[in-house]
Amino acid sequence: MKKGVKKGLKITAIILGVILALLLLVAIFISPIAEYVIEKNSKEWIGRQITMDDLSINLFTGSLEAEALCMKEQDDKTDFVSIDTLKVAINPFKLLTKEVNIRYVTLNSPKVRLVQYDSTFNFTDLTKLGGDKEDDEDDKDKEPWAIGIYNIKLTGGTLSYMDEVRDSKWNLNNLHLEVPGVYFSGKTTDAGVSFQFAEGGSLSTKAKYDMEKGRYDVVVKLTGLDIDNFMPYIKESLNVSSVSGKLAGDVHVNGSTQTPSDIDIVGSVTISGFNANDLNDNKVASLNSLNVNVNKINPQKGVCDIASVTVDGLSSHFDMYKDHNNFSNLVKTSDNKTEEKKAEPDTVKSDSNPMVVSIRKIELKNSDFTFADNTLRMPFIYKLSNINAVSENFSPSAAENNLHLTMDTQGGGAAIVNWKGGLDGIRNQKLTIILKHVDLQQFSPYSMEYFAYPLEKGKLSIMSENIVRDYNLVGRNNLDIFNCRVGDKNKKIKTEFNIPLKTGLYILRDKDDKITLDLPVKGNVNSPEFSYKKLILKTLGNLMVKLAVSPVNALASGLGLSADELSQIPFDATKPDLTSQEYARVDKIIAALETNSELSLKLTQQVNMKNAIKKRTIFEMKRRYYVSKHPQAAGQRLSLVDFAEISDIKDSDSGLKSFVNNLSSIDGSFYEQAESIFPADSAVSALSRQMAFRNKLVTDYIVKHGVPAEKLTVGIMSADSLKSYTGADKYAVDIFVPNVAAE
Repeated sequence: MKKGVKKGLKITAIILGVILALLLLVAIFISPIAEYVIEKNSKEWIGRQITMDDLSINLFTGSLEAEALCMKEQDDKTDFVSIDTLKVAINPFKLLTKEVNIRYVTLNSPKVRLVQYDSTFNFTDLTKLGGDKEDDEDDKDKEPWAIGIYNIKLTGGTLSYMDEVRDSKWNLNNLHLEVPGVYFSGKTTDAGVSFQFAEGGSLSTKAKYDMEKGRYDVVVKLTGLDIDNFMPYIKESLNVSSVSGKLAGDVHVNGSTQTPSDIDIVGSVTISGFNANDLNDNKVASLNSLNVNVNKINPQKGVCDIASVTVDGLSSHFDMYKDHNNFSNLVKTSDNKTEEKKAEPDTVKSDSNPMVVSIRKIELKNSDFTFADNTLRMPFIYKLSNINAVSENFSPSAAENNLHLTMDTQGGGAAIVNWKGGLDGIRNQKLTIILKHVDLQQFSPYSMEYFAYPLEKGKLSIMSENIVRDYNLVGRNNLDIFNCRVGDKNKKIKTEFNIPLKTGLYILRDKDDKITLDLPVKGNVNSPEFSYKKLILKTLGNLMVKLAVSPVNALASGLGLSADELSQIPFDATKPDLTSQEYARVDKIIAALETNSELSLKLTQQVNMKNAIKKRTIFEMKRRYYVSKHPQAAGQRLSLVDFAEISDIKDSDSGLKSFVNNLSSIDGSFYEQAESIFPADSAVSALSRQMAFRNKLVTDYIVKHGVPAEKLTVGIMSADSLKSYTGADKYAVDIFVPNVAAE
């Protein structure tokens, strides 16, 4: 080999040796130098102090490893992010082809502290770092770099989040993240994140994302998250002292970032063991579980298809006061007056379809509800238990929905409710309510409020059907009441409806202690004056007044009789007894009394004395004339045959007139001559004896036919009334309830 060539090789070897030595020196000293530079200048570069125990950089493998890496808060004392071990490796040869290829990123036990100060965070200052806009615009014309990050692993992580405004704290432990690769072009990114909440519960996700197409596919599984974590946010709008329960879910979301509203959501959400208390630590609501299963929700397509909503063990109560209720107290009202913003025209057109909500099945199970009305003089508290309800194919926009509900009422009894109708108003509705064996005593506060009568006992059954067509209501309320007892009226209470409730109910009660009522309701529900409650009470009040004023009419109607048949018994004042036809009326009255053992009967003779005296005087003349023709009847009690023959004698009979004329000492008319023979006083005495005798016969007859003597009064109108009475001769019939306080 020539001497010059050897010399050149030697020089080349020396140069390469020097270069290799320099590279070796750089490789050896780059780690401590980089560590020193970073720790010294990090505050100036990013406004945060960065510290680490050790930094290792391998230029030959393109790897970096940092131990105890920590970024401080702006106070240079508190840790913002700390990582036990950070490992990163890059393929340096890929840089030659304008590709950033990070082979792996490993973070062991990272700890992140996030703090929110109203609208800013403890990392807001870091988000302001970066290049200027001009550089970004210049880069647009340049060929983009391909970026790929592979084998991203995070283990044993901890995330602490604090919202200082709301005093809310979240701690996520055992944070685990595993991403096979993140691609910014050409491929789909797969990622999986899982962590546990410090207070219990866990969250895991699996996600796929195509950055070029903007498509993503995410599966989220949440278990056992304590709802109490949301308490600071709930308190912003609700006056509650505590909220507890567990939240779980399994949701699959598929969509595109290019059309955010075109997103498919499928899955289920469950809340269990929920309980909420108001500021007085009184229970507002609780439930064993709430489960919602979603077939599909897509805002872009206007689809909200819910497979089922199931509520189990719901327990709540509604407390009503004159100016508020317990639920209105829950909602916080803002004291700050905000200026109303003028509505701006919506210039953004939406391609989304109107949302159509459909719930295949809604089910309420094993629930209870307590209603307390504190607007009354006596508070009314009523609990409904064992509530179960089902609604199928429910939709707010449907013309007709359905609901079937059953429940047990307080004090025994049950209720069934069936409803069909739309939610767009009350134009067309059908509501059927069936109550069975409801304890009436429970409703005594309402009876006292509206009528001033306490309900002492009784059972109520109702069949109520109410149909609304074009806002016009036609309703029927059939009431069946058994063993109803009402106390005396409290006269100190001034009520809106002053009705004789006690008397009316006594009259309505039949021999089996039952009351049957039919209360119709009609009206236009769209009218401002319409009130279902007032219509029912007015109808009931009118009925009770009618019964109290004329109970005979009500009884007659129930027996298919005319009112006259039970209200009076006509008779002939000149005859000592009633005829068989007149006794037939007495039989009907007795039959009416048999329908209600509480009723009593009062018969009062009403006699037109002026006519009766005249008739009795003429009858006396006929009797004497008859005896003169039949001497064998003299001194004997006249028989019915005798009375019949006497009645057959005409007033114009010539023999009668001649007989009277011979006995009279005066000239005058036939009656004037008869009156001179049989004076008015004598006629009155005879009539009085006859009325007393008639009363005895009627009393004996009625008692014999089953009416207790203590429930029967047979009398004669007062002497003054007899003098002024000008009507027909009759027994006036009064059927009433004894021992009822004046109403």
